[in-house]
Amino acid sequence: MKSGISASRTSLCSFTYTGEDGYIRNSITGIYVERNTGDTLHFANVVVLRNQIQWEGYYCYYRQHLRYSGQAEFFMNGKHFTGAWHRDTQTSRLILLDAEGNEVALQRGKTWFVMGDGHVEVSY
Repeated sequence: MKSGISASRTSLCSFTYTGEDGYIRNSITGIYVERNTGDTLHFANVVVLRNQIQWEGYYCYYRQHLRYSGQAEFFMNGKHFTGAWHRDTQTSRLILLDAEGNEVALQRGKTWFVMGDGHVEVSY
């Protein structure tokens, strides 16, 4: 199963689910590797958090009034599901929720977070 997440204004990347090793991130420059060892990086979770982003040319930044909630998409164990995220303040704990409002327990291991607005295209 191949899961791809891309944003036309930033970069194109995809995540390939490899089973036991989780997800491998690919981009136009190749597979992501650990700088010190050259080993392929594996991610147990890939999470897309949506928020309001202000674009200026090819660069983006978060608007001054950063929302503390939004939609979320999760890739875990080769499966995709939607939900939401929220936090009370900019420094409080990030809470991830599934579509039924239950807190999502991430898989043990590395997690890749994609922060984007409604224009970030997700396909799988």
